[in-house]
Parts: sequence; C-alpha cells; structure tokens
Amino acid sequence: MSYCVEGQEVGKRSRMSGEISGNNNRNLTSTVIANQIMHSIENDPGHKVKQIQAYVKNSFKVDITYKKAWYARRKAIVLAYGSWASNFQQLPQYVEEVLRSNP
Repeated sequence: MSYCVEGQEVGKRSRMSGEISGNNNRNLTSTVIANQIMHSIENDPGHKVKQIQAYVKNSFKVDITYKKAWYARRKAIVLAYGSWASNFQQLPQYVEEVLRSNP
C-alpha cells in the first residue's frame, strides 16, 4: 500500500511504497531504509553509515540520525547475509563438506 502526501518543501507529490514521506522522519523506519539499501550492502559490505544518511537525504529528502542509519545498515546486513546465529548453525555442515572434499 502506498500513500501520497504533498511535499512541504517544493509542493510536489512524492510516492514511497508503504510509508509516508515528509519532513518528519519517524515514518521512515530503519527497516524501510534497510530494504532500500540491501543491494548496496550486498555489493559493498563496508558501506559507511554517513553514505546511508546521504542516500536517504538525496532519495527521500529526509534527514535521519546516525543511529537510525546504523540500525538500517545492520538490518540490511542481516537481510543480505543472514544473522550471526544462523551462520554459526551452518558451520558444522561446512566443516563436514570440507573434510569430505579434502580427506
């Protein structure tokens, strides 16, 4: 579901999937940002938090805090690569496969 609101700065309509955009950044959650930047994180896991802030400012015309950008980066990494716990659960299978292929 998408919502349209009038932009307060330029008077244009802006559309963003699932969220209301505007000057109030409470509607732009770290989860929404994470979904937007996930492919960038896949290409460059070392993506800087400041780069995420700049991306959000350029794309959505919203200033976000460093903390929100940091949480979005962390969530995007989990979306792209899985959590630490799930990766550690796969480790025994990986070891077995290495031992099988390299006796």
